[in-house]
Amino acid sequence: MVKITKNNYKKFSKRNLLPNADGSKPNSEQANNMFRKMQELLDKFSRDYSSLRWLRDYRARCVRYYFGRQLEDVIPNPNGCGNITEEEYMKQQGISPMSMNVIRKQGKSFIGIYRKSKKGPMAISRDREHQKEGEMMTVALEYVYQNRFVEEINARGYEEAVLSSIPCFRVGYDWDSRRKMSDVKVNLSDINRMAWDDNTSGLYFENISRIGYLHDMTIGDVLSRFAHSPRDKQAIEEIYKSCRQQFGSSNQQFQKDDRKRHLSFYEPLDPDMCRVIEIWQKEPTECWACHDTAKGETWTVPLSDEEGLIAENRRRQMEMMEAGGAAENAALIEYEYRVDEKWVARYLTPNAYVLKEEEEPYWHGSHPWAIGAFPLVDGEIHSTVDDAINPQRMVNRLMMRNEFLRMNDAKGITLVNKRILDRTGIDLNSIAKQLSSPNAVVAMEWEPGEEPLHQYNGSSTNSNDVHMLDLYLKLMDDVTGSHEAMRGESPNSSTPASLYAQEADNATNNIADLMEWYNGLILERDYKIMSVIQQFYTERRYLNIAGKDYSEEAKMYDPQKVRNTKFDLVLVNASSTGMMRLEGERLLNTVFNSNMTPDDRKTYLECSPEPLADKVLERIKAREREQADAAAQMMQEQAAQQPQLAQAVMPQQQIA
Repeated sequence: MVKITKNNYKKFSKRNLLPNADGSKPNSEQANNMFRKMQELLDKFSRDYSSLRWLRDYRARCVRYYFGRQLEDVIPNPNGCGNITEEEYMKQQGISPMSMNVIRKQGKSFIGIYRKSKKGPMAISRDREHQKEGEMMTVALEYVYQNRFVEEINARGYEEAVLSSIPCFRVGYDWDSRRKMSDVKVNLSDINRMAWDDNTSGLYFENISRIGYLHDMTIGDVLSRFAHSPRDKQAIEEIYKSCRQQFGSSNQQFQKDDRKRHLSFYEPLDPDMCRVIEIWQKEPTECWACHDTAKGETWTVPLSDEEGLIAENRRRQMEMMEAGGAAENAALIEYEYRVDEKWVARYLTPNAYVLKEEEEPYWHGSHPWAIGAFPLVDGEIHSTVDDAINPQRMVNRLMMRNEFLRMNDAKGITLVNKRILDRTGIDLNSIAKQLSSPNAVVAMEWEPGEEPLHQYNGSSTNSNDVHMLDLYLKLMDDVTGSHEAMRGESPNSSTPASLYAQEADNATNNIADLMEWYNGLILERDYKIMSVIQQFYTERRYLNIAGKDYSEEAKMYDPQKVRNTKFDLVLVNASSTGMMRLEGERLLNTVFNSNMTPDDRKTYLECSPEPLADKVLERIKAREREQADAAAQMMQEQAAQQPQLAQAVMPQQQIA
C-alpha cells in the first residue's frame, strides 16, 4: 500500500541563507532572488510596524494613567512655542502637581474578580467512547498549566486586556533551561514589539495573513538557536558585525525613556544585542485536494504526490477485481487541483539574511500567537482604562484647584494695634511667641474703645467642592462599571446581607462582556497548547501533578492513544473554586441519591451536558470493569479448585 501523507502529520522544511565562508554575500541567481524577496518582506513588515504607532501611543497613555503618571500628557505651551507636559505647565502657574490614582484601584478590583472566577481547560473527546483519552489530555493540559505558571500568565493577560484591550499570548515548544528539558512554552508577548497586516479583523484576528515580532537577543542566544555547524557560527557572527556598522546609531539609547514604544525597526534597543525579525506569513501553494471515498477523510498533498495517489487507486481497483467485482466500483481517492495557503515562518536579520525558514512547523497549521482586540468595532478599540481617563483628569484638577486655593488663603493673620505697642514698649516677637503657646499671658494697657489685636482666619473651603469630588468618584464608578460591593468595600450598617450579595453579583455584569471575550481568547490559545502537546509529546510520561481528581491510567500520558483523537475544549471552573464543588455535589446527589437503576445512571450521565458527567461515567464504567474482572478471576480460581476437590473426595469414597 502506498503511504499518503496527510495534513495531520505535516513534514516541514528548514532553510537558511547565510554569507559565504569568507564573509561575502552570496551572488548566485537563486540567492539574489531570495535576498530581493526577503527585502520586500522586511519592507512590508516595517510598514506594518509603523502603521501601529497609534496603538503603541494609545497603550502607553493608558499605562501612564494606570500607574499614576497622569500629568505627562503633552499640550501646546501657552507662554511660548513648542510643547510642554501638563506637569510643567502646572508648575509654571504656581500650582503643585498632584494626582490621586483612582484608576489603579478599579483595575485591581477587575483583576481580583477574574482570579476568583478561576477556570481551567477540560478536553472532551468527540467520540464518547474515547473519554479516557479526553481525561488524559486534560491531565496533560493541567500539567502545562502548573509547570508554566499559566494561571498567573492568564491574570497578567487580563490586566493587559483592561489596559489596552489587545492581549497576546505565544505558544511554542522549546528548551526549558530551568528544568533541563524541552517542553511547551507559554508567555505573554510585548505588543510594543509586534506587528501584523492592516487588513486584520475578527474577534481573534481570524483572517490575519502576516504577523511577527522584533526580538533583541544576545549573540549567544542567536548562535544557540540558529547555528548548526561551525560555519553557521562564523557566518552569523559576521552578519551582526556588519549590522552594527550599517544600522548602528547613538540616538536609539534615548528610546529607553519612552517605554519602548518607539523602537527602531532595524536596530536593537541595546547596542550589545542582536535584532532578529520573526515574520510569519500566509503564502499560496499548489496542491491536490483529496477525498477518500472509502473512509470519508479529506486532506491535501503537494502536486509531486500525484503518482502516489494514482498508485493507491490502482491498488484498490486490483483488490476489487480480485474479489470478483468491477474496477469502476472500487472506492477511490478523488483529488482535484487547488491553490491552498500555508504559513511560512522566517527569522531574518536586518540586512535580509535568513537565519531560518520553515513551512507550517505546527500541526495546528497556524502562527504561534493567540491575539485579539476588544471590541474592534470599525477598527477601533476602547479599553477600560481609556474610558476612565477623563473622570480621572477631573478628579486631579479638582484636587489641585482646592490645594491651590488653600495655599493662597489668609492663614491665621493677627493684626496688632501698633500705637499700643509703641506706648507700652512690648516686643512684637514676644507677642507672636506667646500667641502660639497655651496658657499664655500678655500684660497690655489700652484706652477704652481701642482694640489691642484682631485675629483673621480666611478659608476658601467650599462644601460644593467636596460634593463635586464625590460626584467625580461616582462618575468614575459608572464609567468603568465598578461598584463598592465588587471591590469588597464595607457596606452601610443598614444594608442587608442579601442585598449586598445581590449587588456584588450584579456588579460583575458590567465586566462580563470583557471577561467572556477574554475567555474565548484563552480557549484559542489552549487549542494551540493542546495541538503542540499532541505533536511533541512523543513518549510515554507520567504526569502525576493532577492529584486525586484523575485515575492513574489518565496520569500516564500515552501519545499513541492521544495523537489520533480529536478533542473539543471547554473552560470550566477549577475544582478548587466553590462553584465547581457545588456543581460536582449537585451532580453526585442527582446520580447516587436517587432511585435510578445502574442503567438509568449511565443514560443520564451520557446525556448530561455537565463537564463532570463524562468523568463520573468513566469512573462507574471503570468500577464495573473491575468488578467484572474480579468475578471472572474468582470463577477461574473456583474452576481450578474443582478438580483438586474431586481428587480429594475420590479416595474417601473408595475407602468407604
